[in-house]
Amino acid sequence: MLLRSWLTFLQRRITNCAASPSYRGRRRQHFDLSAMVEVLESRELLSVSSLVGLPHNDSRVSSTLVELSTNLSDAQQVADASAGQTSLLDLLTVDTEGRVGVRINAGNVTALLPSLADLGFVVQQSLPDRHLVEGFLPIASLGLIDSLAPAGLLGVMPIFRPLTSAGAVTSQADVVLETNRVRSSLPTGYDGSGLIVGVLSDSYDTSTSTTIHAANDIATGDLPAAGVNVLKEGPADSSDEGRAMLQLIHDLAPGAGLAFASAFFGEADFAQQIRDLADPTMGNADVIVDDVVYFAEPYFQDGIVAQAVDDVVLNRGVSYFSSAGNQSTNAWESTSVSFAADSGGFAGSFIDFNPGAGVDTRQLITLGNGQRFTPSLQWDDPFYTVNGVDTDLDVVLVIAGTTTIVAVSVDDNPSNQTPSELLSFTNSSGSTQQYELLIQRFSGPSPTRVKYVNFGSSGVISEFNTNSPTVSPHAAAVNGAGVAAAFYGDQTTPESFTSQGPTTILFQANGTRLLTPQVRQSVRFTATDGTDTTFFGGSDNDVSGFPNFFGTSAAAPHAAAVAALIKQANPGFTAAQIYDRMATTALDIGAAGYDNVTGAGLINAYDAVFGPAVPAGLNVADGFESAALSAAWETHSTGPGRILVTSANGPRTGTQHLTMDTFASFGLGLNEAILHVDTTGLTNIQLSFAQKESGDEDHAMSSSFVGSENSDGVAFSVDGVTWHRLVSLVGAASTAAWSTFSFNLSSAAASAGVVLGSDVQIKFQQYDNFPFTSDGFAFDDISVTGTAAGPPVVSNLSPGDDATNVPVASNLVITFDRAVAKGTGSILIRRFSDDTIAQTIAVTSGLVSVSGAVVTIDPADLDGHTGYYVTVDGTAFKDLSDNAFAGISNKTDWNFTTANALPVAQASSVTTNEDTAKTFAVSNFQFTDADGDPLASITVSDLSLAGGDTLTVDLGAGPVAVTNGMTITATQIASLTYTPAPNGNGSARSTFDFKVNDAGSGTVSATMSIHVTAVNDAPVRTAGSLAAITVDEDSANVTAVTLGLTGLTYAPGPASATDESAQALTYTLTTIPAFVQIFKADGTTQVTAGGTVTAAELVGLTYKTVANANGSGNLVLTVS
Repeated sequence: MLLRSWLTFLQRRITNCAASPSYRGRRRQHFDLSAMVEVLESRELLSVSSLVGLPHNDSRVSSTLVELSTNLSDAQQVADASAGQTSLLDLLTVDTEGRVGVRINAGNVTALLPSLADLGFVVQQSLPDRHLVEGFLPIASLGLIDSLAPAGLLGVMPIFRPLTSAGAVTSQADVVLETNRVRSSLPTGYDGSGLIVGVLSDSYDTSTSTTIHAANDIATGDLPAAGVNVLKEGPADSSDEGRAMLQLIHDLAPGAGLAFASAFFGEADFAQQIRDLADPTMGNADVIVDDVVYFAEPYFQDGIVAQAVDDVVLNRGVSYFSSAGNQSTNAWESTSVSFAADSGGFAGSFIDFNPGAGVDTRQLITLGNGQRFTPSLQWDDPFYTVNGVDTDLDVVLVIAGTTTIVAVSVDDNPSNQTPSELLSFTNSSGSTQQYELLIQRFSGPSPTRVKYVNFGSSGVISEFNTNSPTVSPHAAAVNGAGVAAAFYGDQTTPESFTSQGPTTILFQANGTRLLTPQVRQSVRFTATDGTDTTFFGGSDNDVSGFPNFFGTSAAAPHAAAVAALIKQANPGFTAAQIYDRMATTALDIGAAGYDNVTGAGLINAYDAVFGPAVPAGLNVADGFESAALSAAWETHSTGPGRILVTSANGPRTGTQHLTMDTFASFGLGLNEAILHVDTTGLTNIQLSFAQKESGDEDHAMSSSFVGSENSDGVAFSVDGVTWHRLVSLVGAASTAAWSTFSFNLSSAAASAGVVLGSDVQIKFQQYDNFPFTSDGFAFDDISVTGTAAGPPVVSNLSPGDDATNVPVASNLVITFDRAVAKGTGSILIRRFSDDTIAQTIAVTSGLVSVSGAVVTIDPADLDGHTGYYVTVDGTAFKDLSDNAFAGISNKTDWNFTTANALPVAQASSVTTNEDTAKTFAVSNFQFTDADGDPLASITVSDLSLAGGDTLTVDLGAGPVAVTNGMTITATQIASLTYTPAPNGNGSARSTFDFKVNDAGSGTVSATMSIHVTAVNDAPVRTAGSLAAITVDEDSANVTAVTLGLTGLTYAPGPASATDESAQALTYTLTTIPAFVQIFKADGTTQVTAGGTVTAAELVGLTYKTVANANGSGNLVLTVS
């Protein structure tokens, strides 16, 4: 846990600040969404000798900031700060300009920002929807900011430095969690390549307390050669705990890229850095881990950090891990809160801590010299509202049995809309002292739930301790994963300090109270801590030459590294699937099943990536030359136990062997390496191995035992529960020289009254307490063989004999009663109807693969709706004792019928003319069918008809409108008719999707597009008329007479033909009777047959009769 002091810096920056008289004497503190109080250890701040009320801070500015602005300029206060006597000022965040970090709550943050800027406020992050903004404010402005209350200011709280839950060097977790085995596994190991893991902590490379910096770690291989993508560095002279976390990740997943961002600039900025790490344009992280907790994160509500966790998991596909915390059950909580008067001299109403019949408003706190009590108090009022907090609670710590106050937290919660108080006090008296905690209800209704978590020393609550959950609030985010810690030197025991769940949520993220509280299992699983880094962690507990990094701060990055390996092996996995894989393959430690301390248990990377052990078919010969345990092995260790495949300490043959010892002398540890073998169909099972020891102390093995036993030897089991000793490796049976052992497992099983089968387990184990140089076992050249009883026999066929509806792309699988190998010959696939050969597959080809007792044949796709049978040559397969398989020759032994190959619709189209209906034909619907089956019907979907268009079909009772989901048979398609709206046209004017069905229902849709070709409509007369004219011969042969066409107008087409409205019209006098002449309106310009006129000239046409001519005829006008 990191608690850096900034006292010297504060003193340097603020001793010249002017005191503000209006703030003197106010003794209430607040912090980032939690009330922190002024404390001067070992100095009596206030002595109350009569029944009086507690002091009260009426300012909207936290009393910690008031103290900073005023009293810290006092010489005695500065002297106390220099002596390290203050308890909260050392946690303030101050930037390089001497400005203090603050969170400001406001009704309208955006409207308040200009006024804040006038005071020199520099925004870090603004969250208007949560009514808060965080940033840095000049200390001199603290005495002025209260004046902004009329502008909507609610409260000003300090941002306290949060807590963390804390190559040349390799983390011991690489062995404990079996990530080394994941990387080395054949044929495919995983190291995190292609993924990026992001880390959030204090800093990456700003520490001045170490001579080892990032460049050194890169040079020694403890960080990637490419370095780390640092999005935001931490405060100056921080601890670089983030770099230590990055080292642990690199040890376990060295192929992964790394990114870092500091979370030490306030909760709002913490949330933004989470999003930045997940942003593909910035951190591009696939996995993110943090070890940070702010005092003020809401206990009963998802805070802004938890909301950011949910955001990146759901919207960026990130897996997110948080340290659970290091507070154990160092908390008090009540869900049946009652208040009473204090019998010790304070006026007011105080929480009654006594759950029984008596009344006790004082909780006893015992602090040894140097111990710290830092309770962060919250109750069931919501965060992030402007009027949701209506209860004002205050906290006071007094010397036991007195009214002498040593620490108080008395902020105005309804004003600042923050339901939290925090005080901190360190006993620096030189001896153990007793104090009493009181919680006063200053105003407002009584809360129904009150809780404080003590972020100080553990074990100091001496009375009415409820040992309540303490998991970091954002570690309980629904879509994140809280990680507990177990020391690598005691792997199956959780650390005593690891925070416990569950977490109870009372409010939605926006502050609305839930109808029913949510209880979340906030610890998902456990990972290892206490492992080595190059510089971080304090003492070298295991005398390895490197410091040990303890805390859930170390456990969480180990879990994140394992998640990267799982993600690499399963790229499509969601965060939920990764968490589930880690939980379901974890080793159950602590209480049986899920528990609130360790969650699902200690994670195991190998099982999470590759699954449980798979029994190996005989014969097995393992000299460990692959440098990794195969999939047939599983391992378990307790205490500081360690199991390695290594070249060190002199293998018997080759370059590798299996060793068992402990990391360091942390106590006794049991190592178990279990080999799973399948002895089905075999007899005379023989086991042999070589073994030596290195000064190992003797722990004799019992003749039989259940589960595990702390002993040295080799045993076997047929059920994984009851074990039968083969040899106790003690005394003369185990020496420093290699010895060879052989056992007939068949005889041993008969003597034990058990039957060997498909999962025989052979356990090699060692129990002791020192590394191999002075303790430990080594095993090499392990062999398990068996003799086959007759030829191998088929135990299963896939597809099964007489199977139907077999997919055409299916593999053919033969499962034998024992392991087999390829021989020679062929596998024939014949058509059942006429015995013709469809495919011939040589057994030696790559289309045939063998894995133990399972043979997989990968033929080309078969025809659908077809019967087949398979024959196998008698020489095709043999067992490992060279017994040949008899083969399959009868057409009735393995026959099957393939499934109907469903038709696949293809994009289709038809075309018709404007104003012309289209009747469909079956041939209009394009499709493919591997079986060659004809179209039986179509099913319509996504019908999209242009306005006025219709699509009908006659299903037997006359035409009806086609609807989505309608199935139309091939016969009915002949009545499927599309009718476009009058004058409607266009490419793909109307569409519908269709599936083609044969004997089965098609699954692939395609689109039918209906194209309508535009047609040019004839012009229409829109006004005026044409009438017959009768005149006498020679009556109009001198002066032209009007034809009477005034008012005659035409349009290019019908009114509905909007596509033609812009077309120009041509007026032609096609035919003129011989007895008349046509003139324009002037009576002199003649228009002859075939001549054209304009629309204006048309209405003014005139005529003259020809002299002495008469008769009847038609004047023909053509409009085009």
